Amino acid sequence: ELISPEAFLSPDPALHVTLSHLRAHFPLAALTNNPHEIGVRCLRALGIGALFDTVTGLDDSGESKPSWGPFQHALTQLHVPVNGVLMIGDRYDVDLEPVICRGGGAILVETREDVSRIPDVVGERYALPGRR
Repeated sequence: ELISPEAFLSPDPALHVTLSHLRAHFPLAALTNNPHEIGVRCLRALGIGALFDTVTGLDDSGESKPSWGPFQHALTQLHVPVNGVLMIGDRYDVDLEPVICRGGGAILVETREDVSRIPDVVGERYALPGRR
């Protein structure tokens, strides 16, 4: 109740464009080590909340990433097997490694430019319309 992401975050039009393109082709889930409601509020503050099919927070699975619980919770919500997902995150050991070790795909993002290039990287792999 004391955490106020809205005081620190504002809509990010470039992020909205990137995620909208992905959302047109794939369901999206957000995983956070914060409580569920804080994750939802962060996404709303960034102007991207409506793009996500599900949000998994610490209180949803009772575990923090990199434990498998949050990942499994999100997979269950999406009705997708781990080998059918592409995890995007900024920390290899916390966000990506658990998925990779179980047969899923992953993209490490380290800069804003990396984020904006995600649809092109995904398009190369999955032959999305309008992408290389």
